[in-house]
Amino acid sequence: MMSKSILFVFTFSLLMFSCKDNDSAEYGDYKKVISLNGTWQFLASNDAQIEDLIEASYSEWDTLQVPGNWDTRDRYSEYVGKGYYQREFNVPENWDGKQIRIKFDAVYERSKVWLNGTLLGEHVGGYTPFEFNITDLVNLEESNTLLVEADNTYKRGAWWAWGWY
Repeated sequence: MMSKSILFVFTFSLLMFSCKDNDSAEYGDYKKVISLNGTWQFLASNDAQIEDLIEASYSEWDTLQVPGNWDTRDRYSEYVGKGYYQREFNVPENWDGKQIRIKFDAVYERSKVWLNGTLLGEHVGGYTPFEFNITDLVNLEESNTLLVEADNTYKRGAWWAWGWY
């Protein structure tokens, strides 16, 4: 039932901020922004242990598009709980010495994020952006693994009924 499902909005991009303000995606001879939108591996599970997920064979998982909403897939339309998104990405080597951040535009409603098996942090608030500085954890010479837990079990709904009682 669609009314039981909770909107899940999940968009993000990997950001690198330079000392100079430049709105373009290119700065000098390196890219300033790498988008991680696209196809991600996905697992819906309320029983999975994070230690197992960090070492999982992600190729056996389903796939979903990010940005996206798992509610739009028939098999997840009534699913409430934790969903895990995984993706690998590379960082240009010429980002060495730069501050590197990962920015999420929104993850509904609670989230946890791991990079290369290390917990970056948690965020609560389904419609608010958040970011992490990953400068000291990102691999410049090999692929990086990003794992995101999204939990849509928020019990009160997304709207507060302001008004007279």
